[in-house]
Amino acid sequence: MRVYVLDTNIVSLILRRDPNVTIRFQEALRANATIIGCAMVWYEVRRGLLAKDAKKQMQMFETMFADFTWEDYTLQDWTLATDLWAKRRRLGKPIEDADLLIGAFTLNRNAILITDNEKDFVDLGLTIENWQKP
Repeated sequence: MRVYVLDTNIVSLILRRDPNVTIRFQEALRANATIIGCAMVWYEVRRGLLAKDAKKQMQMFETMFADFTWEDYTLQDWTLATDLWAKRRRLGKPIEDADLLIGAFTLNRNAILITDNEKDFVDLGLTIENWQKP
């Protein structure tokens, strides 16, 4: 069984009913894939929807995340994130904290990260799929 973590941009594309992403998301659900809800993704999407007062999308978002397997950050996630941050800094390749936390969260769950921002997660050792690409 496949285990996925959806990046913020993928959740946003699902909410906007992007055809490529929506089809792949539905295929994953039909295949009984496990989708783990990441707290950072929840935070980024929810704050954006609140800022836009997007009530319909908020309802869709809450329904979608209710079906995900929710996991909070653990000490192992924070430890891995700090290790990866230091490594990237030494390489001269800084990374945004949100992306770093999503990456560490995904790695520690042996999951596949679904994102359209592949470049944001370079050198983290993640398995990535881009559902935006046909």
